[in-house]
Amino acid sequence: MRKFYIFLITVFITISSFGQVTINEIYFLTGQSYVEFTGPAQTPQYNLATDSWNIKIYKANGGIRNTINLSGLMPSSEQFSGDGLSLLAVDIGSWTSSPAGVYFVLFKGNTAVQAFGLNGSTPWTIGGLPTVELPVVTGTNSAAFNGTTWVTDSQTKGNPNTGQTTTLPVVKNEIENFTMYPNPVANGKLYMSSGINLNKEVAIYALTGQQVYRKNLQNKEPMDIANLNKGIYLVKIKEEGKIATRKLVVN
Repeated sequence: MRKFYIFLITVFITISSFGQVTINEIYFLTGQSYVEFTGPAQTPQYNLATDSWNIKIYKANGGIRNTINLSGLMPSSEQFSGDGLSLLAVDIGSWTSSPAGVYFVLFKGNTAVQAFGLNGSTPWTIGGLPTVELPVVTGTNSAAFNGTTWVTDSQTKGNPNTGQTTTLPVVKNEIENFTMYPNPVANGKLYMSSGINLNKEVAIYALTGQQVYRKNLQNKEPMDIANLNKGIYLVKIKEEGKIATRKLVVN
């Protein structure tokens, strides 16, 4: 695969703090299908069952085809250098992508975190998230996330995808007395303040790695994020060379 661009410089500290999980690879053709997750490398080990992680597979008409309740321990050792992440592949049994137009959605409890369209599906919104169409895979290939987009690649079950060995450095929360409010956001307005209240560079990332918002924020200026879909995001803030990261929930 192409050079791996980790989607947020400090996402992994944030992940470690609230047990966030995302899908890294999917093999869904024939035989023993599996889903590979990235999640926190920590002790005690994080169990996917702790926060009721589950996958729902929807039919083209919107009905639920299957629900898979997830369990399993994320490895406690990092598999990406310096980022606090590990990988866990979970078998989902013998499953085929036919008929065309199925949808594959990761939930944390009742909150949709990622939504994918498989096998020629049409765009749909599930749980407030628009679906991302996965590339067509054949034979023994899988759909794999390369840091910026989903691609077709050979299976790397339980191991980093090709190129996923280079990560950007972990950045600690350095901004003194930094606050971000309200969180969750329901009215599209987000505010930030700090001990010195200087101008800030703000970037917001979806859990797929896509940057969805960027702005140079003036002192005490509100952020208009009404265009963001409901879901969980990761925010990077830079002020006077210091950096903070936060989880953001949009309701």
